[in-house]
Amino acid sequence: MRKKAITLLRFSEWTLLILFIGFAVLISLPFSDMFNIDKDIRQAKSEGVYFDADMHFQTYFDKSVRLDGVVYNQKEIIVYMTGKQLGPYGKLPNKILVTTDSGATFESLGGGNTTNAFRSRGYFHFKEVPPGIKSITVHNEAYSESFSFNIALQGGDPS
Repeated sequence: MRKKAITLLRFSEWTLLILFIGFAVLISLPFSDMFNIDKDIRQAKSEGVYFDADMHFQTYFDKSVRLDGVVYNQKEIIVYMTGKQLGPYGKLPNKILVTTDSGATFESLGGGNTTNAFRSRGYFHFKEVPPGIKSITVHNEAYSESFSFNIALQGGDPS
């Protein structure tokens, strides 16, 4: 009988330890980024196709959004953005538009982001854009809320 009680207590100890570790992991996940966008940005900078944006945060639906930079390689545009707000939900807009200096407007075809408790960092992908774009406006408007960022692509020359 005593042996069964000791076995049961050890089982209970291990179960509690595993549950404690599991809860600790679940609690810490909202405070850590799930993947690193900086690796892609470093590669684009080394190829000469990354255009840094020194933008201030703008308010969009009670969230703060900022344009971080743009990758333009004469075929596609990748827009990197950051959003800030406290909470576990997404802090970036669902979609964005890019209007070129020639007036053509493109809607994002995909993207991704990483979200923690304080901010989201993500990208929006635009394929099959024309070559030779000199500047773009990253914007969106919905229900009288809007944001707009202008960025020069310095001729769009990746060399």
